[in-house]
Amino acid sequence: MIEEGERLFIAYCSRCHVFGPSITPDLRRIDPAVRARIRNIVIDGERAPNGMGRFNDVLTESDLNAIGAYLLDQAWQLYRDENRAVAR
Repeated sequence: MIEEGERLFIAYCSRCHVFGPSITPDLRRIDPAVRARIRNIVIDGERAPNGMGRFNDVLTESDLNAIGAYLLDQAWQLYRDENRAVAR
């Protein structure tokens, strides 16, 4: 599921959302309240007026779950990397 999420993230999300400094959110660091609304944002187009496109024509609920699994995996990896750097 994580590998499929990575593939989908690269295909549909990475053109705007990069990991690290950017004008768009680093999705590894999204707030839990935003994470809870991810379907509304990505599938339903809740933030379309702010420039975030609607992806209901190319992504399914299953795809969104895979992307979420990938982002969660990446968030944990970032957390471990940052804490390893602090411990040194």
